Amino acid sequence: MLLTLHVLISLLALLAGACFSLALLKHKPGALLHSLFWWLTLLTSLSGVILPAEQFLPSHLFVILSLLVLAVSGYAWWKTALTGGWRVSFIVCSLFAFYLNAFVAVVQSFMKLPPLQQLAPTQSEPPFAVAQGVLLVIFLLLGYLSCSQRNGWGSQ
Repeated sequence: MLLTLHVLISLLALLAGACFSLALLKHKPGALLHSLFWWLTLLTSLSGVILPAEQFLPSHLFVILSLLVLAVSGYAWWKTALTGGWRVSFIVCSLFAFYLNAFVAVVQSFMKLPPLQQLAPTQSEPPFAVAQGVLLVIFLLLGYLSCSQRNGWGSQ
């Protein structure tokens, strides 16, 4: 039950992250869309950390990183109104939180989906590395394009 809820929240966070990223590209991240993305991503991290595990896993490190960047992103949005360098901090931290969620989604896809599992059964094969590399390039490009326009915009 908890795992199913975590997966559902994660998928919704990924969808919200995709919509939010498109809004960032247009330099118009609305308050409602940002809040939906932020809270769903926070819930993804929190629900992931309470899943049963016998030891500290890489996913726990991802949760810690996600919570840290979400804290900075939230502070930039709600406390600084994205003034000065906080706009870039907001974009970078928000996209990094989304990237971490997407990275885990790719890992889980290669672990759970039979066609992908056959391509990279140990996740050390080239198809897995290519998928993660493409994902990284997409997010770096998103970040660059989202930060490139210098006309200020805020949380209005």
